[in-house]
Amino acid sequence: MKQLKSQEFQAEVLESKVPVLVDFSATWCGPCQMMGPVLEQLSAEYEGKAKIVKVDIDESMDLAQKYRIMSVPNMIIFKDGAPVDAVIGADIANVCNEASSEGKAGCCFVRQQNVPRFYGIGGFFIAVFGI
Repeated sequence: MKQLKSQEFQAEVLESKVPVLVDFSATWCGPCQMMGPVLEQLSAEYEGKAKIVKVDIDESMDLAQKYRIMSVPNMIIFKDGAPVDAVIGADIANVCNEASSEGKAGCCFVRQQNVPRFYGIGGFFIAVFGI
């Protein structure tokens, strides 16, 4: 999973031909670090269909300010250069194994609109990206 700097954001996210999940995180954030392996797996699974990238809020404060990142983990989904959905937090205690027979990792998210909706992470991608 690629770690973006501010100067790469335009080309990698806003001009992307595929949907992009931007994981705004920080090195000091425990839940952010726990999400890493799940996002790495998804990045590989959805290669060519969607991108997952990381932005460190301490290194790219301009992006954190622009997208009003007040807490981490905070993920924003971009499609056609515009933010279409956002996810704040990761309920690691409720890790979903949506395909336990295949051993795929999953995670439950809480949507930003304060409406709890729990998806296996693959199901979340399907619902948001339509892939």
